[in-house]
Amino acid sequence: MPVIDDLDRGIAAAKQHAESADVVVGLELVRRSMLSRLEQLGVTHAPALGEVFDPQRHEAIALVPVADPAQDGRVIDVMREGYMIGGETLRPAGVAVGKRTG
Repeated sequence: MPVIDDLDRGIAAAKQHAESADVVVGLELVRRSMLSRLEQLGVTHAPALGEVFDPQRHEAIALVPVADPAQDGRVIDVMREGYMIGGETLRPAGVAVGKRTG
């Protein structure tokens, strides 16, 4: 999983520079290939953004004040993607969770 995290950071950094478009394409190909191989082994991405916080699938890294009651207790941002193997959490997503103010 740390290698995928590194690829994600590399892609994000390369996207900041227009002259790095070919690098972005190459990194995205490597990332897709790696995820495809992991899927063959039963590992899948576990989307977290917008989900209700679940300590079995998410690791709260930050609390974010929110005014909207619908955002209270929901994943507002994902800092580290989570992955599952079968029905089990392989690595929880590192997330920011909304906390209603007022």
